[in-house]
Amino acid sequence: MMMLGEKIGAKRAAEWGLVSRVVEDDALIDEARALAERLARGPTKALGLMRRLAAGNLDRDFGDALDAEANAQREAGNSQDAVIGAVAFLKKEKPEFTGE
Repeated sequence: MMMLGEKIGAKRAAEWGLVSRVVEDDALIDEARALAERLARGPTKALGLMRRLAAGNLDRDFGDALDAEANAQREAGNSQDAVIGAVAFLKKEKPEFTGE
C-alpha cells in the first residue's frame, strides 16, 4: 500500500483493521459526533496519556518507551478517574469520569 499508493475500498479497510467502522456518507457527521461524545465521557486523563505516549514513543528507544509507559500507568492509576472507574465497576454502574 505504502509503495504503490493503491486505493482500497471501505470494506477492505475495515477487514484489514485500518478503520474502526464504515458508515454511509449521510451518517458520517452523526457517527463522528457520537464517537467524540463517547470519548469525552471516557477517562480523559488516561486517553490523553495514551495520545502523549503514542506521539512521544516515535522518538524513543524501546527502553525509554517502556519507562514512559510505566510512568503513564502510574499517573493514570493514581488518578481520580481510576478510583471512579473501579468503584463503578464494583457497583456495576456506568462511571462518570471527571478527567482528574
